[in-house]
Amino acid sequence: TLDTFGTSLAHRLDARTQLADADDVLLISDGYRTRFDEEAAVWSVMLHGDGCLRVVSGDNFTVWPASGVLTVVTEPDSPPRSDYTARQLAAVPPYTLYQPESAPARLPAFEPITFDNNVRLSAAALEGNLLRLQWQMPAARPDLDLQYFAHFVDANGEKIGQRDADFLPGRFWCEGDMLTTQIDVNAPPETVALRVGLYQLDPQRGFINANVVDDAGNPIGTWGDVALP
Repeated sequence: TLDTFGTSLAHRLDARTQLADADDVLLISDGYRTRFDEEAAVWSVMLHGDGCLRVVSGDNFTVWPASGVLTVVTEPDSPPRSDYTARQLAAVPPYTLYQPESAPARLPAFEPITFDNNVRLSAAALEGNLLRLQWQMPAARPDLDLQYFAHFVDANGEKIGQRDADFLPGRFWCEGDMLTTQIDVNAPPETVALRVGLYQLDPQRGFINANVVDDAGNPIGTWGDVALP
């Protein structure tokens, strides 16, 4: 194929054959582009049966399926992820297939905070300048690209800082997955709690906050309060 079209179909089909029995697949990619010849777009229609495709790029997201068994596919140009590539299954040039040996560590948990898009925030840790959050994910929402925010709160309940970041694109959500987000932050030392929320950036309407909902699905606010251990 021409260079502009990337990896040939023959090579992709070889990798697809190796994934015939894999229900939960993660592609470590060099981006989330969905142009027809990009990996993130191609693999969404290449899997067998009812398999669910996840795509991560960089080290800000870690996903783990409810089944506990994940097959990882890496591209030649994908960034290294040692947490996913400890055990190699097969080399299918230009791809390499791996199977991680253990799930990511669980963070300090709390009563889950449920948003109206069915994403649930269930655990958090602020370790120095690293903020990690764990989320329980619903089924894919191809129409939904979100950001998340974390307000840093002091003992008086006052906001003393904030950090916003991209959330995993909705087209790569898989129901039951545990998603861990991690970002570098500049949290003031007085921080004792977080306020965490999700929102969309709409060209016409600006910021559209996701609502936090109660057990009956009624909106109760636009963020969840998280006490830090």
